[in-house]
Amino acid sequence: MEIEYKKEFIKKLIKSWDPDFTKLTSKELEKPESAKKTESINATNIDWDNFYKY
Repeated sequence: MEIEYKKEFIKKLIKSWDPDFTKLTSKELEKPESAKKTESINATNIDWDNFYKY
């Protein structure tokens, strides 16, 4: 029985692993959501010619 449990556990580990790193973890999913809620400045509203003054 213990061997069967270990096999199932390994299967779950393998299935959850993404070799291309295209899946986000639950913590990583929080970042885009929190970014949507924060204020940001549109790049077109920045005076890039005089940015050094700021």
